[in-house]
Amino acid sequence: MKHKTHSGLGLLGVALTLGACVTAPRPLPDILPDDRSPIGNRIVGHSESPGTFEVIARPGDWTEEFMCSAGDYVKTTLGQDPATRIYVVRPRGAGERGVLFTIRPGAETLDAAEGLRGDYQRSVARPGDSFRAADGASACMRILPYFWDPEGL
Repeated sequence: MKHKTHSGLGLLGVALTLGACVTAPRPLPDILPDDRSPIGNRIVGHSESPGTFEVIARPGDWTEEFMCSAGDYVKTTLGQDPATRIYVVRPRGAGERGVLFTIRPGAETLDAAEGLRGDYQRSVARPGDSFRAADGASACMRILPYFWDPEGL
């Protein structure tokens, strides 16, 4: 009985094949495009600083809704890596219509994030709070019912 032989590439061949399927993040435009999240939140690109956008609140929105909208926007609309970190620049407060996020944080935002180091709560209530795009987008799965129709909003 003869045994089949392999080409010798084995795991290396698989790794090279999978590596060829990974694409680099798309370059960001100066002003990010407006969009609507899978759960219906409007997302508005801001011209104040590159990589900055606002998720507009809807009645009843809280952390999960903001994280879902921001994470999906960064991954899907902007085509960035799922590991891209999203920072809160300005939380929702009195008179604010939503939460301002960035994926290109300045020194002030990074300093605020450093002050929160070791605080692992899921929050978008403080400047410097942050999460990865994949973590935010995964929040959509807990929110979206199977019959959701975002076109009907």
